[in-house]
Amino acid sequence: REMNFQDLDKCKKIYNSCYGIKIGEIVGSQLMEKVRRFVTFRHRIVHAAKDLTILNYDEVPRNDPIFANKRTLEEVRDTFIEFVKRIHDFTVRVTR
Repeated sequence: REMNFQDLDKCKKIYNSCYGIKIGEIVGSQLMEKVRRFVTFRHRIVHAAKDLTILNYDEVPRNDPIFANKRTLEEVRDTFIEFVKRIHDFTVRVTR
């Protein structure tokens, strides 16, 4: 089947069925939700018909706005680095 790394639920199932690796247990629920949220923001930016300044426009005013700016970009970068690092470190340990 087709693999799409933006579909985190599918990725979790594939890693579990192929390698017995439970990504949710490795990265934790908070990090998983941050990654999921940033993937949603990415989807909005790529597929939006308009320029997006506020990434979580559908949650405002209930929640504070998250702006498309350098600070958010750095948080996204750091989140994905941590996500990939945790999975990588785990897979290196179990394949030795």
